[in-house]
Amino acid sequence: MVSARQLEDAVTLARELDRVRDTPTLQALLQAFLPGIAGDRDETERALLELLGPAIDAAADRVARAERLAHAGLTPRERQVLDLVAVGHSNLLIARRLGVRQRTVDKHLEHAYAKLGVGSRTAALARIRGIAH
Repeated sequence: MVSARQLEDAVTLARELDRVRDTPTLQALLQAFLPGIAGDRDETERALLELLGPAIDAAADRVARAERLAHAGLTPRERQVLDLVAVGHSNLLIARRLGVRQRTVDKHLEHAYAKLGVGSRTAALARIRGIAH
């Protein structure tokens, strides 16, 4: 049975997972919160993993995407814009969130597309998600 303390730890882990941007940090965080993740798991750890599965998967996807983008030679701002595109934001909404003009977002995307060798946001998302090589 999962205790109140373990549930509190799970909530803390879910919040921390939302901030993770690299594989070593993700691995360290999971090892710290779920010591049995690399080996045998008891019933409590299995229950916590089931509860945290969506947050862990989202963090792993975000980390993988960030690492693929870094290898593509994109600037941090281009990666940030593509991350917002990946969650469905329009260029106008991205501009508002970043405090820049929409034309600036358009230019960041134009440069990112060129570096990724694609011509559209759909193709860029496919590339960073690893669908297209």
